[in-house]
Amino acid sequence: MKRYIRPLLISLVAAVMLVNLSLPAVASHADKVVGKKVLVVMSYHQGSEGEQKIKEGLESSLAGARIKYLWMNTKKDLAGGEAKAAEAFRLYQEFRPDAVIAADDNAQSLFVVPYLKDKVDTPVIFCGVNDEATAYGFPATNVTGVLEKKHYRESIGFARIIVPTIEKIAFVYKDNPTNRKNLAQIEKEKDSYSAEIAGKYPVSSMLELEKVLSGPGLQVDALFLLNLAGVVDQKGLKLEGADVVGFVVNNYAKPTIGASGWEIRAGVLCGVIKDDMEQGTLAARLLKKIWQGRAVADSPVTWNKNGPRLLNLTTLKKLGMKPSPEAIIGTELITVEVKH
Repeated sequence: MKRYIRPLLISLVAAVMLVNLSLPAVASHADKVVGKKVLVVMSYHQGSEGEQKIKEGLESSLAGARIKYLWMNTKKDLAGGEAKAAEAFRLYQEFRPDAVIAADDNAQSLFVVPYLKDKVDTPVIFCGVNDEATAYGFPATNVTGVLEKKHYRESIGFARIIVPTIEKIAFVYKDNPTNRKNLAQIEKEKDSYSAEIAGKYPVSSMLELEKVLSGPGLQVDALFLLNLAGVVDQKGLKLEGADVVGFVVNNYAKPTIGASGWEIRAGVLCGVIKDDMEQGTLAARLLKKIWQGRAVADSPVTWNKNGPRLLNLTTLKKLGMKPSPEAIIGTELITVEVKH
């Protein structure tokens, strides 16, 4: 028996040594984040719902990193965007980050492209981008990231589960740069939609919106609303998006579809919404792989995949409809009163 004991002990010691040797390698992946400096440049203002969710996704995935934020405020002050981009570059030079994360389109066109793209060695990860990556020359030697795709196809499909008679839809939207990018996505995808697009109606004022809703040409089964925030009233004052949505829902007797959570909470019947937190999580995941040794050039541009279904029961009741079990199961149900 003794002749077997010595080899057994040698094997046990070797196994313990292998375990101990493997532990630092496992821990090193977590250590890749700890102490790293990340500059995050947000296109919009602090408090912007979508970018706050991106921030949550980043912070939960980059725990241990030192993160600094700069908010460009371009939704409220687009004219001041170039000055904010210059400020972001000064902060970049002072902070000397190990990576830059830039959220939404304006941060790309005003900051990443003129100041960082192919000009610095720092890896840059974009997220929340509506336009095609190629519009900014991405991917680049030091830039990759996450595109933001809204779930238009899925929203239309969900609406048809609730109201199977929907065959034709029209898009009503506020004409602005973001919605033009949204329409470009829709144009590319439209052949895969389960309903025909029978019209697209840009509106800038409540007067124009009223004409669309009452016009004889609106022969469709449902309206798809694209971010109507900023439509002006009779005095030329910009209205909140929820107020405009409330007006549509109260003056249109057929289903409405949306692709943003706030629109459905404001009264739109239903939609499949993007998960903004997912943008931050996916951006952080890309960055961590780069820190673990993957080259930026080997980190392909990706896009969001997930999105919850939302159904406004208040609007459903107003339309005199009852949902099928298929529409209810796995759906977040909203019971918020529509604004009048």
